[in-house]
Amino acid sequence: MIIFAHRGYWLEKSEQNSFQALQLAFEKGYSIETDIWRVGDDLIISHDNPIVNSSLLTVNMFLDRVELYTNEVINIAWNIKTDSCEQLIVKFLENFKGLKINHFFFDMSIPAMIAMHKFSKQIPLCTRLSDVEVVPVLYEESNYIWLDSFNQEWLKPEVLLRHHKKGKFLIVVSSELHKRDKSQLWDMLHTYYMSYPDYRHLMAICTDYPDQARTFFV
Repeated sequence: MIIFAHRGYWLEKSEQNSFQALQLAFEKGYSIETDIWRVGDDLIISHDNPIVNSSLLTVNMFLDRVELYTNEVINIAWNIKTDSCEQLIVKFLENFKGLKINHFFFDMSIPAMIAMHKFSKQIPLCTRLSDVEVVPVLYEESNYIWLDSFNQEWLKPEVLLRHHKKGKFLIVVSSELHKRDKSQLWDMLHTYYMSYPDYRHLMAICTDYPDQARTFFV
């Protein structure tokens, strides 16, 4: 199971999306999910709308400074918080294409996602599917699906299998991100993961508990 450390590897919520949390996730061999905003001509890593000051962590600063502690390719899920980012995204993808990172972009508004795809087919898109978003936007154009459960656990093995058979990379949002117990979802995912070894390379979970997930999904 590929494990995305939600907002990096942190112990206190104040550490989320910090450079230290993101780099520590890489150091421990995890992929990461983090949030980015457009502020002027920069993309800023922050969960909340950032206040412009000299302490802001830009995407360029992060990728300039990050050191990879693994020989394996690492994934970064960029959660897009503002529209009109496509030009800046294409620019940083080009600038940092030598890094061993798979990037993909998700959670933008539907008009922003369509505009991003029209601007450049090179931007790796991740569509969403959830209990409230039953029809994924740009499904055929997206190699990744972000699977979320806002109000209840709805995912079933047959749902995962249907999309895996179409070659989609699936990222499941763990239940604790919505303040629910994660055990039911994790048990289902573990059974599926063990039952379909051919799709393990296309299976991921985004969690606040990456160490627990690493132990559980073996």
